[in-house]
Amino acid sequence: MGGIGDPAKFTAEIHVTCTERSVLRCPECDKVCPGSDHRLRKWRHTGICDYRTHVVANVPRVRCLEHGIKIVSVPWADARVHFTAAFEARVIDWFQDASSISTVASRMGGSWTMIAHIMERAVARGLARTETQPVAHICVDETSSKKGHNYITVVSNPKTGTVRYVGEGRTTASLAGYDDGCSSAQLEALESVRMDMGPAYITATKAWVPGADEKIAFDRFHVAK
Repeated sequence: MGGIGDPAKFTAEIHVTCTERSVLRCPECDKVCPGSDHRLRKWRHTGICDYRTHVVANVPRVRCLEHGIKIVSVPWADARVHFTAAFEARVIDWFQDASSISTVASRMGGSWTMIAHIMERAVARGLARTETQPVAHICVDETSSKKGHNYITVVSNPKTGTVRYVGEGRTTASLAGYDDGCSSAQLEALESVRMDMGPAYITATKAWVPGADEKIAFDRFHVAK
């Protein structure tokens, strides 16, 4: 841990060790497997006394007969990310009151990209828990950091205000990710797709939504500009 002074300038580390008696299991099939080697991993964690904190562990890898060499699961984080579940939950809590990704990134001392990724994961989990009933109207919009260098595409339900999809960038592929995840029934049920006048979103909508020419609606703000 760093010395006395501005907490933002110092860090704390929590080191977790695996005992020799630990039972190691394959993360894919949950079968007990022999150990292979270790990989040093570090996860961003919620701060201790406002110090930037990381969890550090030499995580074992197992040799599974069915799945090969796999790093074992840890209880405090998803194996695919570099932040703990507690840190992720804290970021999501901040979003309840924050107006932008940049605001949360500043408060948590994280990068814009990391905070945006956490938001995307939260949205994905929420979508997985909701029913996939068709909706009649959707809004497509872009948002960015204050400097305007990082964009994401957001698809929402204007009736409920719920976010249905978040994609990286503001390209045709950014919106195609949402369209590709919809069933034919969901796409056919759309009556309007509200967006700005950017050609990327128009192209994606015309490629995926039946009768798109009659369903695309430009929002008043961009038409006025």
